[in-house]
Amino acid sequence: SVFNTPINTDAGLPRDPDDYMPRAQLRKDFAAGKRILGNPEEVKTFAKKYIVKEEYITQYVQHLQELEWAKEIRTRTRQADAAEKKNKSFEDYAWQELLEDEKLGKLTVAELNKYLAHHNLPLTGKKADKDRTIVMHLAANVPMVFVDDEEEEQEMEAREEIIAEIDSDDSDVAIEDFELDEIETGEDSDSDDDETVLFQSLVDAQ
Repeated sequence: SVFNTPINTDAGLPRDPDDYMPRAQLRKDFAAGKRILGNPEEVKTFAKKYIVKEEYITQYVQHLQELEWAKEIRTRTRQADAAEKKNKSFEDYAWQELLEDEKLGKLTVAELNKYLAHHNLPLTGKKADKDRTIVMHLAANVPMVFVDDEEEEQEMEAREEIIAEIDSDDSDVAIEDFELDEIETGEDSDSDDDETVLFQSLVDAQ
């Protein structure tokens, strides 16, 4: 039974997979560098050996070729990115923006070391430790930003005008109270004078 097939050979070595499927054989040949596209005889021989239509063989090998091209593109892209990062200096990074956008964690250890070395910070520790050190250093050195808020300025001016009007109203009230006091004081004084004259007349009459 296929389920009782030993996984090791008689010598105790791992047994090679017995994959007779056409696609598995095409992948194996492709990985070994064997290319049958553009060679009709090779395609015909393979189709006859594995009992599969030639058009299917051609389509699958084209698919394998496209996968290899995509892999090569990714490899070149990674290499170009690595070279670009390697050539970057400390000044080429917007560190504050990276912090605010929470993108510091996406930088490589080599990139983080550029910040640490520039500020004479410890280069030891794991990547998480370096991330934490940079975040704390950036947060501790954020410059104070004063925003010229025109609307707030207008509100302040409006409040000052209101306060000035209130002070002016209080002054007017104080002046009115003073004038009233003067009037009342004057009336009382006149009345006292009249009483004094009348009393003196009575005394003289006696």
